[in-house]
Amino acid sequence: MALPGTTGGAPDADILSHMTAQDFTSRGTPIYFPVYAMRCTALKEIKAMLPHEDMLPKGLIKWKDNIGPLVFVSHQWTSFNSGPDPEGVQWPILRLLASNLWTSMRSFQDMFESLG
Repeated sequence: MALPGTTGGAPDADILSHMTAQDFTSRGTPIYFPVYAMRCTALKEIKAMLPHEDMLPKGLIKWKDNIGPLVFVSHQWTSFNSGPDPEGVQWPILRLLASNLWTSMRSFQDMFESLG
């Protein structure tokens, strides 16, 4: 079944950006891996990397339709028994990356607005 605004080929990115999970599932397209996102402010508050199952009930990560722009970060668990980052090596680097990215985005936005 074709998505709205298509003739059966690949849908336009603008069409996809306005679709919700319900739009896909109602057309028979299962969502196997929904995207859960964490706000940058939550990244600053958490002192160590936690498993998804621990963050979800605390409200640290959330799933939302049409989440908008986001930065995807993948990491490798460094332990099977002691959590995702038992030595605390990856988490500080991720926090620094997020902080630098946030600062850069704000600087770019301020520069763009000053031109206007």
